[in-house]
Amino acid sequence: PIKDVQVLDDTHLKIKTETIENQLIPAFTYVDIVPRGMGTDLVKQNPVGSGPYKFVEWVPNDHVTLERHPRYWNEARAGHVDRIILRPVTELQTRISQLLAGDVDLVYDFSLQEVPRLRADKSVSVAVVPPADQMFVVYLNLRKPPFNKLEMRQAMGWALDREGFIKNFLAGLGRADNTPFTPQHWAYDPKTQGAYAYSPDMVAKLLEKAGYPGGRGLAFSFLVPSGYPEFKQIATLLQATFASVGYRPAIEEVDIAQWAARLNRTRDFFAVVDYPPRGSTDPALTYSAGLLFPPNPANVGGLTPEMIPGYVDELRKGATTLDRGARKAAYFKVQELWLEHLPGPIYCHRSTAHAHLPHVRGFVPHPAFQQSFADVWLAK
Repeated sequence: PIKDVQVLDDTHLKIKTETIENQLIPAFTYVDIVPRGMGTDLVKQNPVGSGPYKFVEWVPNDHVTLERHPRYWNEARAGHVDRIILRPVTELQTRISQLLAGDVDLVYDFSLQEVPRLRADKSVSVAVVPPADQMFVVYLNLRKPPFNKLEMRQAMGWALDREGFIKNFLAGLGRADNTPFTPQHWAYDPKTQGAYAYSPDMVAKLLEKAGYPGGRGLAFSFLVPSGYPEFKQIATLLQATFASVGYRPAIEEVDIAQWAARLNRTRDFFAVVDYPPRGSTDPALTYSAGLLFPPNPANVGGLTPEMIPGYVDELRKGATTLDRGARKAAYFKVQELWLEHLPGPIYCHRSTAHAHLPHVRGFVPHPAFQQSFADVWLAK
């Protein structure tokens, strides 16, 4: 917790905490700074930021216009492009068509299934970020049957053909994992690799152990948002596995607003597919933010500290010491406890793909979507 904040001058603060808090500094990268005196509606209508580009115009459902800030404090990173126009285009093929037609310069984060086709097209350049930050997971509602039973949660862990999903729906641009981290991260526990491999036989055995032999008496469904085909594909694969052992769960596809409301407010769901971020940051932030890992009221599945004995203690050890060895040991234990109790399965990490026209130079995609365009320039 923050103990005290001192204003040193116009551009510097001194923050004191009661203990070491490893999540504090990385958390600041996700915080928007807004002048308090300019009103609470500032962000909605006229946002002010500290970056090299300033807000000019927002036309809802059409575009946002940014311009290079003439008085940006860091001249070396002041931006090379005079104006950036951001257009929300929800339909994937429309975005790709606009890029190929030269109507836009860059398409940000598109379906990985399009990567082979665009890589073969010499008129565009494709930038792929290796799997690191976004992980495919299923939020399970632990408050009610059937996922208040450990065996049902474990069955969900064994139910997905991860390698098949990665090959067929991510164009091979992913990695099967059971933790928030990939092997490139210092906190990755190699003992977790290979846990919960695809096995319909294990699913059947666990259903019987949970009291649902052959799927009899079982009732649950998957909730997915429309417009997210990868979520629907995972739910469909899971549905097929459970159908093969006796029970075919329904898939509810709803608009994103209803999906978010049922997930975050009413908690009216059994199992929800998502791909939360923060797998590449400090694990103190990974485990303290978001909807899956923290055992607090914000946890959509209803995870509480007593559900995983020792979990909170290990999280605290990792978050409040600077010793890398001690932190590593704590987070290894956290990952192993997670797999033992499995409040929600982690299936794999996905790459992210971006494409641009050849005259766009200097674009380096950020793995955690904290994107800067300060170094981008146009060779026209």
